[in-house]
Amino acid sequence: MAKMIPDIPAESIQNDGERMVYAAARELPHDYTVLYSYKFAVSDRDGDSVLREADFVIVHPELGFVVVEVKQSAIGFHNGEWYEYKHGTAYVLHKDPVAQATGAMFAILQRY
Repeated sequence: MAKMIPDIPAESIQNDGERMVYAAARELPHDYTVLYSYKFAVSDRDGDSVLREADFVIVHPELGFVVVEVKQSAIGFHNGEWYEYKHGTAYVLHKDPVAQATGAMFAILQRY
């Protein structure tokens, strides 16, 4: 079983998608560490520090790390835009999930 930080009951997570990923990540081998709702700081255009969050950072001492951005509902990519599908309707996502995960990955990598 992976080391979970924080080590909380999966049932306590409100977001369905995050709860499912948390429960699945817990089953990774013991040499993995899973950071849930990991907070990190980045500088904005003015040089001020802005707090951001990565849904999951999964770390392995030999393989490195991966950042996972979780969306609660079905999502898709069409004509250069990300969409979230809820109740049969497509809504444009305000944030690009790939850019979110990539930005978090590079910010964390730069810090360490």
